[in-house]
Amino acid sequence: MVLWTIQTLQAWKILESKGFLQGTAAHAIPDFLTAYRWMAGQMRRCLEWSPLDGEVLPVWAWYQWQDRRRRKPDLRFKAHLPPGTAGVRLELEVRRDTVLLSDFDLWHCVLNRWYLPLSAEDDAAFDRVLQARGLEVAAFDQLPAVYRRRIEDSWERIFDLGGNAGAPNTPLAERSVQATLWRLDLSEIRSVTYFTAR
Repeated sequence: MVLWTIQTLQAWKILESKGFLQGTAAHAIPDFLTAYRWMAGQMRRCLEWSPLDGEVLPVWAWYQWQDRRRRKPDLRFKAHLPPGTAGVRLELEVRRDTVLLSDFDLWHCVLNRWYLPLSAEDDAAFDRVLQARGLEVAAFDQLPAVYRRRIEDSWERIFDLGGNAGAPNTPLAERSVQATLWRLDLSEIRSVTYFTAR
């Protein structure tokens, strides 16, 4: 399976010297650490192999950056890295059983701790349940466990790339699909493109 990942030049140098690169909490965006740990839990559940170290976090890559026609990230676009940052786009070839694919746009429900509805009706029904109890999804950490669990269970829909949760009538060919791996191995790198982020 061919994937692409955007990394800083510093991360690339670590990968070159150590022969591999793993995600750690030290390199994670603090506000998203809970979401990253949730994804790591999903990887432990879905992939055959997981690291023994429970603090290892996923490494992100792209299976389809924009859609099927634009799979490889276009370095002319902004937001790959902070402006002015030296980086690399790595093309890699990995075994399919080492990768967990998910819908990038729907992943924002996990990042923001939102409910991921099956439909507009499902979304409205869940809002009514919370409102009837004087609760708000925006206060995720203060919600009773039963509602937090229901929200967290809804996040698993990001892995159903053939389904319609959150993206009705959007075929897989038109979706941005991210990939998470436990590590990047130097032996899997097919090409390196250096760039400076815009």
